[in-house]
Amino acid sequence: MTKNNNLKLALILGFLSAFAPLSIDMYLSSMPTLERYFAVSADTIQLTLASFFIGFSFGQAFYGPISDKYGRKPPLYIGLLIFVVASVGCALSTTVEWLIFFRFLEALGACAGGVISRAVVRDLYHPSEASKIYSYLMLVSSVAPMLSPIAGGYILISLGWKAIFLILAALGVISLFSIVFWLEESHAKNRTESIAIKNVANEYAKLLKHKYFMGYALSGGFAMAGMFAYITSSPFVFIDTFHLSVENYGILFGANAVIFVLSAQINARIVNKIDSSVIFGTAMAMLALSGMAMFLAALFEIGGIYAIVLPLLCFMSSIGFIVPNATALAMAPFAANAGSASALLGTMQFSMAAGSSILLGALQKAALISMGSMIMFCGVAALAVYIFVVKAQTAIEIEG
Repeated sequence: MTKNNNLKLALILGFLSAFAPLSIDMYLSSMPTLERYFAVSADTIQLTLASFFIGFSFGQAFYGPISDKYGRKPPLYIGLLIFVVASVGCALSTTVEWLIFFRFLEALGACAGGVISRAVVRDLYHPSEASKIYSYLMLVSSVAPMLSPIAGGYILISLGWKAIFLILAALGVISLFSIVFWLEESHAKNRTESIAIKNVANEYAKLLKHKYFMGYALSGGFAMAGMFAYITSSPFVFIDTFHLSVENYGILFGANAVIFVLSAQINARIVNKIDSSVIFGTAMAMLALSGMAMFLAALFEIGGIYAIVLPLLCFMSSIGFIVPNATALAMAPFAANAGSASALLGTMQFSMAAGSSILLGALQKAALISMGSMIMFCGVAALAVYIFVVKAQTAIEIEG
């Protein structure tokens, strides 16, 4: 594909991939407000994030096989329609229980964009080019976490929390029109492909037995879980514990997103010169070390906010290198069933994110310690999986 076509595709797929960060990050600054609005605890409001993570995790498993059989665009239509309806439902919620339900439904719609975007890239690009394209996608989709917390803060102050969800619904409508008119189908309908439950289960079972896929999926998943531990806890840590204003919290959140994006773009520049697995392993070590530094700073209460923010920036930078390479390396062997591989990859990663979010909700009494310990655990676990699964399997194959 030409450079202009690459840019056009990155814009469309990046925007589709952005629905998850948009739905999370634009909403974060309103969580303390919602706690007061519904007169519930912070733990209960955390469930509105956890329900989104759960819906986003398991919804992906349905879109992958459907896209392998019917093409990439029809599942996008379904997902975006669900997203629009659910976003309006969030705005109209009168109780926190309804908000939790509609956030779950909103996630079921939003997850279509991520699944299909990864599959389209695998359809169109050789694995050696895929990591670079995923980095470009991250550049586009990561504009959302850079701007949405700031935008969400101003919308909250100016128009109230309900306006956040109405704007999300409007963005869903815009995206629906963009794929109708500007996104070309990349995967022809497969009349022989079966989406019977037994066949889908067998397909997923094969993927689960593939050691390279599992190694990269799990190590990348732990990294994602650490990132979502930060996302889940950050408003309570920085607004409630360190007493940042909503506006300054948005700026800090955006700064972490900038580091994430810059790292992904550096990855795109160097991936043709340095092997993806080397970049991935180095970033894994940096992830674990920065997680440990943050935990120690939180545990011993040293250095104040700066001792938390600096390791956090390193942690987010590491993820900028990890995510595109983990995705490309995990999906490389699966050209024929890229939709299913993309779906399982996303399901695993966001299930782990949901688990960290739920656990942090239960431990929110000490938000700073909880966030630091979870991020440290995820960083060390990601490195351990990489060493004992991916590197071990590579050594076995070399010896063989």
